[in-house]
Amino acid sequence: MPLSHFHKQRFGGGKQDGNSDHTPQLDSHNPMPSPRRRTRAMTVSTHIGEPPSRQDASDGDIQDEPPAVPPPAFRMGKVSSEDLTRDGSLTGHQDTLRDTLFRVMLEKWKHNYKTVLDLARAPLVPIPNFYSATACQTTKRTTQSEVGLFDTPRELKYIVFVPHMLDVLQTQAEEMLNDFPVDWETPEHVMFAAHCLSEMAEHLLPGPVLCNEDDVEVWCDHTIFRPSVAFVRLARHWKGRSGNIDPSWAKARISDAVSEQIPSLKPSMCSATHGTIIPDRLFTNGFMLENRRSVSETLATLEIKTPHVWYPELFGDLFRLPPNAAKKSHTMRFCWPKSVSSLKETRDRILVQVWAQMTADEGPTDKVLTEYASLTSHQTNLFFMRANEHPHTLFVSREYGYDHYPVLVMFAVFAAALGLIHAPVLPAPDLREEVLENYPGKAGLILTTCSLPP
Repeated sequence: MPLSHFHKQRFGGGKQDGNSDHTPQLDSHNPMPSPRRRTRAMTVSTHIGEPPSRQDASDGDIQDEPPAVPPPAFRMGKVSSEDLTRDGSLTGHQDTLRDTLFRVMLEKWKHNYKTVLDLARAPLVPIPNFYSATACQTTKRTTQSEVGLFDTPRELKYIVFVPHMLDVLQTQAEEMLNDFPVDWETPEHVMFAAHCLSEMAEHLLPGPVLCNEDDVEVWCDHTIFRPSVAFVRLARHWKGRSGNIDPSWAKARISDAVSEQIPSLKPSMCSATHGTIIPDRLFTNGFMLENRRSVSETLATLEIKTPHVWYPELFGDLFRLPPNAAKKSHTMRFCWPKSVSSLKETRDRILVQVWAQMTADEGPTDKVLTEYASLTSHQTNLFFMRANEHPHTLFVSREYGYDHYPVLVMFAVFAAALGLIHAPVLPAPDLREEVLENYPGKAGLILTTCSLPP
């Protein structure tokens, strides 16, 4: 077989028999198009601005397509289209261009990021769209292991919305990170910044469109969780306002924050071990090996949902207390489900999931072991707390979007979980009559208690 003919058959050149318009067909058993057609199918369904595929009217051949997303070099500096080859790589004087682009990027960083606090406040690159507006709209069902918590002293009964719950943590976090200047002449500092800035990470992350929840998890790992872990490792060397920064931090400490040991004794983020209730991620105080098994202290549970599951009004009933209200918190009744089928609302299933993850490792007489939890879709972040004084109560923060420094807030929660900064003082639940009622036959959030009392 001639090589040119092989390429036409193998890679899709030439006419397409029986399909004159060449519209990609999605198989119900294989929802993604073939590699050759994938770009066209995703372009049609997402409408995120990629140019459509070009088609020769005379013989129906699908021509090579321009890159859907400009290459990193094109976006970081002033590079004209004449400087790019057809596949998006640099041409001719590429070595000079690359050197210039790096210098432009470094100068921008020097101007924008004077301290580690500036790095924590850096704009978070938005997550790409999904390949379809209807993709990944469902979340897991409630499990029998979660329902089984009803028979233990760990049953969730009350949810308290505290809009300003994390404000004191954020203030302390800002004070701490502002004390670490960034020296752009020190290679270790440049390396640290590159680990923490989402504009660097994005080029190796899933895109230009997402296909499933795993892609969202990768984005959260590399642009929110891991930078927060790097900040908290560095913050362990903070001496407080009255003390001086450890002088060795300039090289050794900041390099140590983005390096790893096996086994690790540093704060870290990892997947959960096998069990009946499994969070997407755990924030731990390092791992130790005991009898060939890894043992860690879980400081916070981290759950990830797609933006299509967490639509804007999903938790709206929790947030009826105005941010500027004289009342600083609002208590609502939650009835724990007695069967896996009794919860109908996605919101309630997620709240059960978060609570079960926070309490799964605790025995009947244990104190609260995991005080913090995070729920994120990358676009939106929500934080939860528990307290020994109120064992049946889940405290909920306000939502944090891209404009509210989600990486800084995540770091603040990690730092509080480690004891590096003071935890907030949580209000006592308002156990008014309608909150104390049993509501037989009901499961989930009792909406009548979400309304503000007169």
